[in-house]
Amino acid sequence: MEMRGLYGVIVPAREDLSILDKCLKSIAHQSVRPDYIVLVDDGCPRGAEKVALKYGCIYTRFPLEHESWVGKPQLSLVFNWGLKHLPLEELDYFMVVGSDTILSRNYVETIIQKMGKAVIASGVVRGEENPIIPRGTGRIYNARWWSNNIRWFPLAWSWETYPLYKALATGYKIKVVREAGIYVLRPTRNIKPEYGYTMRELGYFTPLVLARCLKNLVKTPSSAIKLFALYLRYRASPLDHEVASFLRYWQARRLVEKIFFIK
Repeated sequence: MEMRGLYGVIVPAREDLSILDKCLKSIAHQSVRPDYIVLVDDGCPRGAEKVALKYGCIYTRFPLEHESWVGKPQLSLVFNWGLKHLPLEELDYFMVVGSDTILSRNYVETIIQKMGKAVIASGVVRGEENPIIPRGTGRIYNARWWSNNIRWFPLAWSWETYPLYKALATGYKIKVVREAGIYVLRPTRNIKPEYGYTMRELGYFTPLVLARCLKNLVKTPSSAIKLFALYLRYRASPLDHEVASFLRYWQARRLVEKIFFIK
């Protein structure tokens, strides 16, 4: 089946060049080639521009020098810098890919064929079990929906998660496509304590936050305890009241369903 639709890719990078090369190769050699690849050099070793040009990328260097912002609100600025170099008005989709990620060759084609009415989708990272929320790396967005509803990632702890719940809160769908594979070259932590900040900003239902922490208490006790402490300590107002209202209702309902075994 032929996939139709123009798409661009944003790749923020701080990796060594051998990892970056593998990532860009997997993007450039997709069964349906991207129309644009933007490499945002966020502190790569010398030679990143040469690797980018090898795969036909638009190369841009993020203008602020900084220590790694991974896991921090400021990382949204790096992704927004990449967005500035994509002509979203020309595209049907855009994708964000971490520079430590290798995509299966039919990744984009498979997802777009199976997205249906979803406005955000991703594949599955090898080794992950039953994900229900699209992954951050390899996440594909409907460009028109993005331009009309989000436009820029917010400068907030919840910058990466917020678009997912904005879509759900406004009646749109998100999707995980299990047939599309992702391989991540760096292991990821099961639970990040800083996600407590994200939960507070989004307006998470407090009993569900506690339940998630208890679930992870045996496997990663220190991270689970710290996450709940950060959630309680952080007194920020909800980033979006519409999203917060939706989340509290949706999560309260899920909690009741789990307690009473309601399907």
